[in-house]
Amino acid sequence: MQIGLIGFEGTALNLALDLQASGHDIIVYDHDEVTLQTIREQGIATASSLKTFSESIVSKRVVWITIPAGELLDQILIILKDYLSVSDIVIDSSDSFYKDTIRRGRELQGYQIDYLDCSILYNGHDASFQPRFVIGGNRFALNYCEPVLQDIAGADACLYCGRSGSGHYVGMVAKAVQAGTITSLQEGLSAHRSDDFTLDTGKIAHFLNI
Repeated sequence: MQIGLIGFEGTALNLALDLQASGHDIIVYDHDEVTLQTIREQGIATASSLKTFSESIVSKRVVWITIPAGELLDQILIILKDYLSVSDIVIDSSDSFYKDTIRRGRELQGYQIDYLDCSILYNGHDASFQPRFVIGGNRFALNYCEPVLQDIAGADACLYCGRSGSGHYVGMVAKAVQAGTITSLQEGLSAHRSDDFTLDTGKIAHFLNI
């Protein structure tokens, strides 16, 4: 599958290399030319503008965003939506606050663009550990993307949590548990229970094993 990656913070290079090693066709957009040069040295194609980036991906487009949460993400989505088509898919691994994710999902839904919020979790402090994905958004869009996620993380490494925002919500709590600020996932999901979602806390705890 052809996949576009936006942003190269944190573990994004490992993500791109894993995707490439799994046989996927990768193109990366980043605002920094030095970063793009580093990526090209790994044999990965790059684009210096969102327009060129989008035009380089054949429909049905899958765009995976890994930039940090915040205003920059909104700015990129405003520009990007004009270059995307109906049924294209945006995967957001920014770990945004889940209410912002719900808002962005609704906005893109108005353009018939599917928006998946995907928190990437590691069973350890080293990003070389096998990732696990907790995901919210349109289930049919996830069905299309799930083989890609399984290629880099294994057949049982994806958990669909429900409607838009639920992936970032569960990821937020899980990372708080890993950081030691919450004692257990069950406790965290109960304490932070949101009326926005119906979550199977037992299933989530079993999947993440934390």
